[in-house]
Amino acid sequence: MKQPVYVIAEIGVNHNGDYDKAISLIDVAVKAGANAVKFQSFVPEKLAARNLKKADYQHHGDSAPDQLSMLQNMAMPEQWYSPIIGYCKEQGIDFLSTAFDQQSLQLLNKHKVKTYKVASGEITNLPLLWQTGQFAKNIILSTGMSNLADIELALANLAHSFLHQSQPVNTDEVFIAYHSVAGQAALSERVTILHCTSQYPAPDKAICLNALETIANAFKLPVGYSDHSQDLLVSSLAVAKGATIIEKHITLSHDLPGPDHKASLEPHEFYDFVKQIRRTELILGSGVKSAQSCELQTKLIARQTLVASMVIKQGELFSLANLTTQRTGIDAASPTKIWDLLNTPALKTYQAGDPID
Repeated sequence: MKQPVYVIAEIGVNHNGDYDKAISLIDVAVKAGANAVKFQSFVPEKLAARNLKKADYQHHGDSAPDQLSMLQNMAMPEQWYSPIIGYCKEQGIDFLSTAFDQQSLQLLNKHKVKTYKVASGEITNLPLLWQTGQFAKNIILSTGMSNLADIELALANLAHSFLHQSQPVNTDEVFIAYHSVAGQAALSERVTILHCTSQYPAPDKAICLNALETIANAFKLPVGYSDHSQDLLVSSLAVAKGATIIEKHITLSHDLPGPDHKASLEPHEFYDFVKQIRRTELILGSGVKSAQSCELQTKLIARQTLVASMVIKQGELFSLANLTTQRTGIDAASPTKIWDLLNTPALKTYQAGDPID
C-alpha cells in the first residue's frame, strides 16, 4: 500500500535564536499534522566567510550587515539539541536537521539523528556529502540550482560513502560504486531526491514541477518537493506529480526579522497547507480503476440491462429481434452478454419488458 506523503515543517532558522519560539514552531507542526520538523545545524564561522554578502532575498526583514553576522544571530545552540529532540519524541513528530559542516554532522550523530537533509547549496560539497553518507541512515537530497549531472555526481558520492569507510581517491571510484548493484540498492533504500527552486519566494515560471518526473525517470529513486512558493497550490500539484516528501517553511509571523519569514507559512496557513495535501492524496486515490462504492447505486440505475422486446417463449432462441436494452434498476444480464446469448434457448418465458436473467 502506498505510504502517505511525508510532510516536513521546515523551521530552519525561523526560531531566530529563541528557544521558546523553536518550541512554539514544533507545536504548530504537530497541531497541523506534519510528520517532521527540520532545523539547520551549522557553526557560523565554518559556514560563511567574513564580509560575505547576503543573497538578495536575505536582505528582506534582516538588518545584519553580512551573512556571517546573520548566521551568528540564528545558529541553534548545542544545548538545545537534547531538550528539543526529547520534546519532538514526546509530541510524536520526527526531528530532522541539515548539517552544513562536519562538526554539526558529528553533533547530529551524537544525538542519534537518523535522517539528514542535504541542502541545495551543499550538493556539490562532496567532502561534506560523503561524510553525511557515513552518518545517515536516510538522506533527503535537495537539488535547487542543480542539473542532472550535479545530482548524479552527488548520488555517486553517496553510493561510495554507503559502501566504503575510506574516502575515494578519484571520481572514477565514486562512479564505480554508483553503477554497482550494491550502490544502486543502497541509494534506493536510503535516498529521496527533492526538486527545489532556490529563490525565496520562487516565481511560478521558475518552479518547473515537470522536473519531478524527469528526476524520477533519470534516477529511479523516490522524489519529493521543497516548496518555496507563496501559496498552497504548488505542493498539492507536486503530490499529483509523484512527490513522496513535501517540505515547507513555517513561521510564527511573516513580520519577524530574518531572511526566511516572508516565504514561510504562518500557523493558520500551514494547517490549511497540510489539509490540502491530505485531500490531494485522497483525491488521487490508489490508482486502481474500478467502480467506487459510492457509484454502485448509480451503476445499478444508470447502466442498461438486456430485456425482452417481445414475448419470448421458453425454448425460443434469443435474437437481435427479441432482445433490447433498457434501464431497469435490477441486477440483470448486462448488454455485454448479448453476443453469447444469441441463438441460445430461453430457459423460461419472458414478457415484453422483462429483464433477462
